[in-house]
Amino acid sequence: MLKAVTDVVGSSVLLILLGLPMLLVAFMIRRGSEGPALFKQERVGLDGRTFLCWKFRTMYVDADARRDELRAAHGDDGA
Repeated sequence: MLKAVTDVVGSSVLLILLGLPMLLVAFMIRRGSEGPALFKQERVGLDGRTFLCWKFRTMYVDADARRDELRAAHGDDGA
């Protein structure tokens, strides 16, 4: 019971403290490019159990197309 209360209180405090900075990051991502600020990904955890992981998007939505475009402009070696 104590662990459950500690988890809820701790999570609530962190959400209050980090909520505004997270909104700012999401706004900056949306301002910088089209598409959603968050994306979800299925991950494999302990004992092979899968779970959904929500992350801030760090790449452009059309990153594959841009990669091909950049390779054509700068060469395939990435330099």
